[in-house]
Amino acid sequence: MREECSTVCPILAGVPQGSILGLFHFNIFTNDIPKDLKKTDLALYVDDVAVISQSFSAKDAAKNLQASLSKFSGWYSDWRMNLNTSKATETLFTRKLIKKHPQVCLNGEEIKWESSISYLGVTLDSKLSWRNHMEKTCQKATTKLAALYTLLRPKSMPMRSKVRAVNAIFQPTMTYALPVWSGCKPEYRKPLQTLQNKALRIATGASYFARTADLHRDLGVEMLDDHLRNLNMKFYKGLDQKENPPIKKLADISANHFDHCPRPITALTM
Repeated sequence: MREECSTVCPILAGVPQGSILGLFHFNIFTNDIPKDLKKTDLALYVDDVAVISQSFSAKDAAKNLQASLSKFSGWYSDWRMNLNTSKATETLFTRKLIKKHPQVCLNGEEIKWESSISYLGVTLDSKLSWRNHMEKTCQKATTKLAALYTLLRPKSMPMRSKVRAVNAIFQPTMTYALPVWSGCKPEYRKPLQTLQNKALRIATGASYFARTADLHRDLGVEMLDDHLRNLNMKFYKGLDQKENPPIKKLADISANHFDHCPRPITALTM
């Protein structure tokens, strides 16, 4: 860099960080991670690992999970990778009232118990109600709106540019991972619509006496529920065109699979 060369250092373990091919090398490096797990599923995204155990009994689920974690501990040890057990969390997803949660260990340390966890930017609570996720989404959207205030205030730039800024910067914060939480209660989504109304009023300088529906219509912006429904439909229709079998399988969202659920995943696609 600037005619200066870095020193050459041997990589004793892992892969070089910050390199262009780092992600590709990491995928190769972790290709032999234990996948022959009994009664557990593995979800990998770069260095984020989720091990999922399903059972009618919490004790059986914990037992299966512990067996899989023991395999992972051996694999990490063989490849001289350090496990950050302080970041590991355990959550039980159930509608039942569990008085005592079964504990599992990783590298001889008990994994801390949490009533909700954050995975890839999505907050999962023990009841999968998405209430915590929507609250955090509102907080992020509020912060984003505050950052955009200088651009949206009167006479800062043309109206059409302000609307584009709302659509390109503000809305994606509210719609992140939509297909996952689209079945949440409508009242959990309501604060997001309120924030969108506020953003459009700041951009236009409209008074609170102006009707929200008229404001959206005049600016050509969809009401949030309509926008979410269209995004959801586009997502699931696009899955049919994918060649990857596991991804294509996600398109099968027949409501018959969720007869026990009062708010199926198809709630925003009907």
